Amino acid sequence: MIKTHKLDFLHPQENYSIKIDAGSKGVDISPTFIGVFFEDINYGADGGLYAELIQNRSFEFGVFKDRFSKFDDYFYAWEKFIKGNGKFKIARENEEPIHQNNPHYLEVTIEETGEGVGISNTGFGGIALNESQSYNLSVFLKNNDYKGNIHVLLESKTGELYAEHTISNHELSHTWHKYEAVLISKRSDANAKLSIRFDNEGTLSLDMVSLFPGNTWANRKNGLREDLVQILKDLQPKFMRFPGGCIVEGKYLANAYNWKDTIGPVEHRKTNWNRWEEWQDAPYNQTYGLGFYEYFQLSEDIGAAPLPIINCGMSCQFQGKEVADNIEPFVQDALDLIEYANGDETTEWGAKRIADGHTEPFNLVYLGIGNEQWIDYDTPNQDKYFETYEVFRNRIKEKYPDIQLITTSGPFPNGKEFDIAWDIITEKTKEYIGQGKVYAELVDEHYYMSPDWFLDNDSRYDNYPRYEDGISSKVFAGEYACHTNGGPSKQGENNLYSALCEAAFMTGLERNSDVVGMTAYAPLFAKTTNIQWQPDLIWFDNTRVYGSVSYYVQKMFGNNMGTYTLKTDIASLSALPQHKRLPIYSIASKDEKTGDIIIKMVNIDEKSHAVNIQLQNAEYINSKACVTSLTSENKMDKNTLEEPRKVIEQVSVFEDAAPEFSYEMPAQSFVILRLKTN
Repeated sequence: MIKTHKLDFLHPQENYSIKIDAGSKGVDISPTFIGVFFEDINYGADGGLYAELIQNRSFEFGVFKDRFSKFDDYFYAWEKFIKGNGKFKIARENEEPIHQNNPHYLEVTIEETGEGVGISNTGFGGIALNESQSYNLSVFLKNNDYKGNIHVLLESKTGELYAEHTISNHELSHTWHKYEAVLISKRSDANAKLSIRFDNEGTLSLDMVSLFPGNTWANRKNGLREDLVQILKDLQPKFMRFPGGCIVEGKYLANAYNWKDTIGPVEHRKTNWNRWEEWQDAPYNQTYGLGFYEYFQLSEDIGAAPLPIINCGMSCQFQGKEVADNIEPFVQDALDLIEYANGDETTEWGAKRIADGHTEPFNLVYLGIGNEQWIDYDTPNQDKYFETYEVFRNRIKEKYPDIQLITTSGPFPNGKEFDIAWDIITEKTKEYIGQGKVYAELVDEHYYMSPDWFLDNDSRYDNYPRYEDGISSKVFAGEYACHTNGGPSKQGENNLYSALCEAAFMTGLERNSDVVGMTAYAPLFAKTTNIQWQPDLIWFDNTRVYGSVSYYVQKMFGNNMGTYTLKTDIASLSALPQHKRLPIYSIASKDEKTGDIIIKMVNIDEKSHAVNIQLQNAEYINSKACVTSLTSENKMDKNTLEEPRKVIEQVSVFEDAAPEFSYEMPAQSFVILRLKTN
């Protein structure tokens, strides 16, 4: 625990002291300490990380009206083009679909071409094109009696032509066929559209109209947006939790996330309603183009262990509050998922992964059972989660004993639901340890709290139980962010002060890394034009991306993790007013690979402070130390699309490192010192 006391010696220019025992090994820092959590919120998937430029590509929008959605527009994001005496009609049909999971398609009947007829898609608030860049077009077509050619165009809103491809009539088939082409844009335009023009009479059907940039991440078809993956990878996350979040639960079980709907050919995947639509005024669906195969692949690409969350037979307890009568299908889905990730070609689901394109296993180790479930004794059927978890646990451990399981303490960091959960978890953990078994390797805790809460809770885990087996019931800080004000969906901004409060809290997480095994900020992505929840870690629009100030806190931690902690004491060199908290937070660690001593320091004060740093039992300290700092003139400063680098990490060299030295902590700053010991 960090100790606070007044020292006997005084350096008048110094306000605080950090005493580090370089010869006293603390706790091993979890190799999975820093990770990321992805949920399709704020258009994080479709229109975001998933690089598809066409919105409503399969004409499945509108099918969720009455059951879930407020909207019934199957032609959403499309528009008709008619010039002169042109005349044609459209209809959504489902008699002969490409696949039963993708049941609808658009039937077009051209009666008179006039001076031009067709349809256009405006993408996700416009299609962003770059001059001389290639774009991969694909479309499924089925001809009835259409007599002409089909012209696919990239063009401006006013009709300026950027690229064109023609599918001739003799290429058309009376059965569904996929047509592909590469279009190269003549101009850059952040607000372009894709148009399909018809030059003769007749009827034909379209489905899965798709356009991807050629430069997706790793140049994969059905790929991910390159700049968003890169900024994610730069965090050096050690795990990725996906696909949610409340998305997993669904508002009702009928739209809960089913991973089996998200693998295989994209034209065979279901579209699902997105429960975050309720916080915006436009349709919001999940195409599942970004599905479990892509999540596993992305985790591998960025060097992160995959951590999927599966539905436990319960819908969101804030909304539908449904509980499945039979949880067996959900248990089987969990077992099948492990087989899909890790099985070989002799297994049913391992063979499906190989067919999808990944011969080697994904090496799944972690699996979360449910999201934010809690015990509510006052509501029927809302008190069974831990009974359900135990069924999952026993079935999974029987077949896959090495899989590490994650249970939950609910959506709040304290209170009745939290206390009930931990009482049950504690009792069960001791019971299972007595049998030589593990009840749950990790317990998922969530905190969306005020700045004061984060500052007051840096010592939250100092007295958490350390179970004797060294495995059971460590904490997974699975969702957290500092919220500067209240509200149902917009809880503040990613300003410097909120980020510093998070950094201060994280020093306590690192100090207790023997019991805190994983941490992840939430949410991860937000599109500036489609926000249901904020603050968020990474912000973007159709052409740009930037990291919030909180992003740089996470990056600085992720890029500067030691092997084990060092005993670290912080002291005030003058008397503090009663009840005044120290403005300085700190934790030190040792990197065994480099020999570096890593000192993380946070100053939440609006004035600078000189800190006396004493390194005890350090045989040698190089006078030149690497400094990574994060600060700005105003604690309310933040990054934006217009000023994406207003508050970012800065790297410099400190020339006066020694076994004892003074360091001037800037006002409102987060600083990491890397001291060389060899």
